[in-house]
Amino acid sequence: MPLGMGYTVEGQVSGKEEFGGIQIIVFEPKPGRFPEEPPKIAAATRGFPTEESDVVCCEFEEEFGGSEMGLAAGGKMKQKIYPDKYGVETWDENHFGRVYVHIVNSMMYEQITGKKAPSTPVTAKTYTQYGFPWFDLYDEHKGDVEQSNILSQVKSVKEMDNKKGFAPQQDDSGVEISDEQVKKLKLKSDVVRDGKW
Repeated sequence: MPLGMGYTVEGQVSGKEEFGGIQIIVFEPKPGRFPEEPPKIAAATRGFPTEESDVVCCEFEEEFGGSEMGLAAGGKMKQKIYPDKYGVETWDENHFGRVYVHIVNSMMYEQITGKKAPSTPVTAKTYTQYGFPWFDLYDEHKGDVEQSNILSQVKSVKEMDNKKGFAPQQDDSGVEISDEQVKKLKLKSDVVRDGKW
């Protein structure tokens, strides 16, 4: 959702919409908690050392201005956050890295890629009609972090539309999915492996 309308999770939780996108923080482990191995260079950094990849992101941000967007609540899917099996005391809160994921609208998409944005996202109904697989992960043994009181108060896009007196933005009717279309996945040894489909 565009920032400034009060729909985003950020806006509903903090009372203001200033960042948008997603922010991810990764904490270093405290010394001696894990084997000392140099980190592998991730493909996402394009092989640049971290400092240089930061510069690339900053240049990108300045070059393509436009309508900023954030995440809003909505949709229905099963999701979990697994409890940290190492415990919070494992991580050094003073040493961390941060990643900003920017969400762009269709105009910015075209500016960035030079291509027209798809006319609309594929709906669950269309996806199902084409026979594409849905997935169900058996992970009951992993547990689930309890929902926070703060996030439980966040209203969905549909609820916000109703509150503001707007007509619904999309068709929220249910989709029937046959059992044959659902691929069952299981976790083995804490590794998700490719399925056969």
